[in-house]
Parts: sequence; structure tokens; C-alpha cells
Amino acid sequence: MLSLSEEILKDNWNGYGVKAFDKEFVDYCLEIGNKLYLTPQVFPTANKSIQFEYELEGSYMEIEIYIDKIVHIYKKFSCGKNSLRVLKRYSIDDLNKELSLFMSEVNENRV
Repeated sequence: MLSLSEEILKDNWNGYGVKAFDKEFVDYCLEIGNKLYLTPQVFPTANKSIQFEYELEGSYMEIEIYIDKIVHIYKKFSCGKNSLRVLKRYSIDDLNKELSLFMSEVNENRV
């Protein structure tokens, strides 16, 4: 079960004066993260977003969920290829497909 420190629910949680995260938003993001088929590392950002990260064999993927619920999916591969997708509408299935594509591309680059 994913979790984040309760500190992010307080103003200045990062020591740089940022506002606290809304508990409903944090719960929304954690619910999404718990439904992804691979468990991510989870980080709050100073951009008022929650970021899920995956690193595998020199490749990297992040799913960043913003307070307006728009999602940015950034992928960077060890071969130098990278991509950014912005999703205004999405489902857990969409996010799991992106994760599956990432895993497939990592495996393709391994050969």
C-alpha cells in the first residue's frame, strides 16, 4: 500500500514555503498508484503534483498527476530516446498500458 508523509498536508512541507497538498488530492493519487500493476516510487513535487517513478536498466518513466488531474507521462530510455505525453482524460487502464509499453520498450532496447 502506497503512502506519503503527513508532512505534505502542512504548509512549508519542503522547507521552501510551498502550500500544503489537499488531502483529497493526495488520496486520489495514492488510489491511482495502488492500482498500477507495478508499484512506483512516490514523490510530492513543489509544482503541486504527485509523481510516480520507475527506473529500470538505465531507463526512466514518471507519471505526474497535477492538482487539475491532468497527467504528464515522461519516458527516457537508455538508448537516448525520450517522450512526453499529456493526458487530460485517462483511466487506470490507460496508465497501465503506458507502463506496459515502457516495460516492452526497455526489453526491446536490451536486445
